[in-house]
Amino acid sequence: MFQHLGIYFIADVEEYDSGRSIRRRRLLAAVCTGPVAAGCLSREERPTFALGRVEIQNRSTQPVDVVVTITRDGEERYRERRSYEAAEFGVEHPTFGGEVLAKEWFGTTDEYEISVATVDGRFEATASTADAQEKHGHPVEGDAPDGLCFSFYVMMGVWGEDELGAIRIGTTLIRQNSTHMPYADGCQVVDA
Repeated sequence: MFQHLGIYFIADVEEYDSGRSIRRRRLLAAVCTGPVAAGCLSREERPTFALGRVEIQNRSTQPVDVVVTITRDGEERYRERRSYEAAEFGVEHPTFGGEVLAKEWFGTTDEYEISVATVDGRFEATASTADAQEKHGHPVEGDAPDGLCFSFYVMMGVWGEDELGAIRIGTTLIRQNSTHMPYADGCQVVDA
């Protein structure tokens, strides 16, 4: 038996007289990997996490112009061209260009997707609620309460490098010790 994408498969299977057993297992394996490999939630499986905020940071030493797009359940709700100042590293406490978005329509357990692309089209990254579900577990299995809030964090560039290099988007659960930054009303946060 081995594990692939969180699903267990039986690798050493004896074929029975009719061959049904092995065909059935192959079919079940193929059916089970579809939604997982696609990286999205099925219609029956609604998200259990809520988007609480979007944190954007420019870590490169050059200013960056990007287009930020956020959809909720497939409907574009936010699309703006934004300019972020260059990071400053020659000071006691480095500063980054960026902002925190906490919209009034965040905070619900819907399917959110964020896309951030440079205006010149050189770099782009996308993430979704499914990424948060995959990274942080499924609260319905008891890992966390339903409706727990997460944030998308967008990092442009690499700490202290002159060139932009890349845009990366990750997810993190909003914790009690990070509530100094704004987040959506009604968010449940992790103690810590």
